[in-house]
Amino acid sequence: MEELYLRGLLQNVIEKLFGSGKHASLYAVLITSVLFGAGHIFGALGQPPLTILCKTIWAAALGVYFGAVYVKTRNLWVPIILHTLIDLCGSPVCFTSSFEYPAIALIVSLISFVLLGVYGLYALKSKTGVRLKS
Repeated sequence: MEELYLRGLLQNVIEKLFGSGKHASLYAVLITSVLFGAGHIFGALGQPPLTILCKTIWAAALGVYFGAVYVKTRNLWVPIILHTLIDLCGSPVCFTSSFEYPAIALIVSLISFVLLGVYGLYALKSKTGVRLKS
């Protein structure tokens, strides 16, 4: 459902609001990614602050990646399948009684997902011609 609403609906609406400018896709992806990250705060409430922060950042980074994949393919099924695979990888954590992630899991997930987000930005750069500062 997140991909349907954020990528399929909202990202397209925002992109249209920004018109045919070369930055429209980038702005739409960034705005929906912030919303995607913020939406994951509620699922993390009650967990340690570091876990909430990491989950919010990695969700926003994944939002950039999913948004870029959607811009590049214009096929909503691609980010839906990728999102499902990532959620399935995290499902063992859902069946534990602990709300705390091991520190190494937080760090590895954070680094991995932020790198996917950075890759998404570079994929957008090649699609939109946006110049990203390094």
